[in-house]
Amino acid sequence: MLLSFMLVLAACQTGGDGGGGGGGETVKLAFVGPLTGSVANLGIPARNAAELAVKQANEMGDLDVKIELEEFDTQGDPAQAIALKDDFIPDEEVVGIIGPVFSGETEAVLPDLEAEKLAMISPSATRTTLPTKPLATQTVFHRVVPHDDVQGKGVVDYITKVAKFTGLTYVHDNQAYGQALAEGTEGLLKGAGVQTIGQILTVDPKAAVYSDTVNAIVAAKPPAVYFGGYYDTAGKLAKQLKDAGYTGVFLGGDGVLDVGFIENAGAAAAEGAILTCACRLATEDADQEKLAQFAKDYKAEFDLNPGTYAAEGWDAAQIFIEAIKKGNTTREEILNYLEEEFESYEGLSKTIAFEDSGDVTTGEVNVYEVKDGKIALLGPVSKLTT
Repeated sequence: MLLSFMLVLAACQTGGDGGGGGGGETVKLAFVGPLTGSVANLGIPARNAAELAVKQANEMGDLDVKIELEEFDTQGDPAQAIALKDDFIPDEEVVGIIGPVFSGETEAVLPDLEAEKLAMISPSATRTTLPTKPLATQTVFHRVVPHDDVQGKGVVDYITKVAKFTGLTYVHDNQAYGQALAEGTEGLLKGAGVQTIGQILTVDPKAAVYSDTVNAIVAAKPPAVYFGGYYDTAGKLAKQLKDAGYTGVFLGGDGVLDVGFIENAGAAAAEGAILTCACRLATEDADQEKLAQFAKDYKAEFDLNPGTYAAEGWDAAQIFIEAIKKGNTTREEILNYLEEEFESYEGLSKTIAFEDSGDVTTGEVNVYEVKDGKIALLGPVSKLTT
């Protein structure tokens, strides 16, 4: 009887991991992106969504292993990503990377991820030139959002067919993402017959005042300003333009699509801003049942509404979770699954399938407008232009 009791006790202790995962083995997924600093709002939603996905997967009880999510805060800085890579790449329990979030940090660590065959799925790295290596030598890179050229074409269609601005002034923050987006959009719109008013202008994100840029825009009086960069700088620029008397429309891309833009600009200066993103914001009143339920679950878990790239962070995590459910628990097995077995996943943001390059095969550019201090979906470009 004593022996039987000890065996039962041992069995209970072995199975009591609290997370619902089976067995004693643990596999890790690593989240890599900004969680603190001026652009943290573009990393936290994806991290939270991945955390929720892992928690729910463990609680389901149908896993042979327990999944853990470790997080690595890059602050959106490629140098910080490089400094952190030796904390997660050598850890053999880490079988997949959710992220990196930004393009610059992705480019910084991608060679090391490739060398160790550690697959990554970014929820938001959109630079067109990623991945940086020829397909013959690149296998680990994947992203669930289309690249910047897709967003650029959506912007062109919206501006030429809906907004019908005859000319724009372009501003960027002199960082890789912002400069590429502003210059790329300028080139596409110029090719579509939209005049570039003045030279492409720049601002320093670390500066408090953008007087030279603001004065140039006010003097030129363009009907709209397109900004390439992130929400914190965009908000400051929009406020200073409003204060200087500029009355044109403020336009921005996915890096501006955050409530932080409204907070930095103030409701009056942000009102009417048009923002585009090849992503889908999750809201409790979304017309898609899965997306609405996710928004409710997210709010219940974090007491926050899902932000930009939350849905994409969930989708990236779920693809890894599906691979693990199928018995792939090593880096080699995960990568082989993504490259050879994975066909598609019905995600929150879209149906996800990967090209040989790791790019997602589908993607819709959505247009949002700041109305009454909130970000409201106007709709996908494809519907707005028909």
